[in-house]
Amino acid sequence: MASSSTRRTTIAWIAGVLAAAAGLALVLAGTATPVTFGWFAYTPESNTESFPGNLVVLRRSTVAGAMLLTVGLVTIAVLVGMRLGSRRSLD
Repeated sequence: MASSSTRRTTIAWIAGVLAAAAGLALVLAGTATPVTFGWFAYTPESNTESFPGNLVVLRRSTVAGAMLLTVGLVTIAVLVGMRLGSRRSLD
């Protein structure tokens, strides 16, 4: 039977990979769907309309996916660091 430490590490690996995969899927799905945003400014002094130039609007699912992807990748990085650190001898 595996020790509880090994079991926790395995669960952490699985959770990290699943979080990263789900986050990546959300980001890709969110960026593939265009977001409509109906805003413009009317400037009465010059009788012209102003449109925002480089405005980027993201869906909530895209932002949540980016956060989930970050959490998954940080979890994986911590686990890789722990594994590499445990292999080192303290001579």
